[in-house]
Amino acid sequence: MNPITRLPPLTAMRVLEAIRIAGSVTGAARHLNLSHSAVSHQVAALEAWSSTPLFIRRGRRTELTEAGQSLAEITQQAFDSIRHEVDRLPIRGLQVVSVGAIPMVAQLWMPSILPDLARDLPHLSLHLGFALFDRPARLAPNLLISFAHRDRLHHGDRLLFSGRAAPVCAPHLLESHGNDPLRVLLEARKIHDEDSRLWRSWQEAARLPFDESAEPSRISIEESSLIRAASIAGAGVAICRLDLIRKDLAAGRLVQLSDIVIDTSFFYYLRAAPSLRGHPDVTRAADWLVARAKRDRGTN
Repeated sequence: MNPITRLPPLTAMRVLEAIRIAGSVTGAARHLNLSHSAVSHQVAALEAWSSTPLFIRRGRRTELTEAGQSLAEITQQAFDSIRHEVDRLPIRGLQVVSVGAIPMVAQLWMPSILPDLARDLPHLSLHLGFALFDRPARLAPNLLISFAHRDRLHHGDRLLFSGRAAPVCAPHLLESHGNDPLRVLLEARKIHDEDSRLWRSWQEAARLPFDESAEPSRISIEESSLIRAASIAGAGVAICRLDLIRKDLAAGRLVQLSDIVIDTSFFYYLRAAPSLRGHPDVTRAADWLVARAKRDRGTN
């Protein structure tokens, strides 16, 4: 079936959204500034379109079924995305270079370099947002900053930082274990990533026992910037990406507990949208970001 003809009429979907918001046909009519009969007509059109009941009548009141509620919720999300994009149309017209970065980079690195980027590229308009693996972007960014194993990189991707990682903790947690790195590694609570892969890999490399069942309690955190924050707060020992916590180590907010590192084949990388490779503004922004990352990681 044609994907366009599978959809109900747009006006009917607006009515469905309004019924969910207002809670009734009468409220939807008020919300849309339409007559009650006009809204009832669209309800009838939806009932004729769907083989699954979307509405249930209780006396004179028309309510949404579970299926109707689900479709209305998705409809509202879709309309909200359209409204959001309409609001951003003026920005799109300014030839803005959009950068989508995973949270660890977006929160920790990008804000600190923006003043210098604005100074060096004064005519460049930039939009910075999150690139989340579990949520597709409304509009793909011109430049994507993400994280992957070397084998997953594409031709044309440019490396920003190494993903090498090692165990770290807050200074006061180390002090509470007699300033003995091995003791804090063996005794302190561990902060895990979602599947404990980092700790499993590191303890294998360090030839230390790894037994999740032996831990009296554990903290599991799914995102690197939250793992870093929990480590600084002293919640436990964590495996962190060293290139992105250099300032924390230098300032004494975190202490590296071992010289043994893992994930040396993982990288934070920059990827330009294929259709915009060679675009002057995108190229200038990409070149600047790569050069700045090179400077920040202390290499020539």
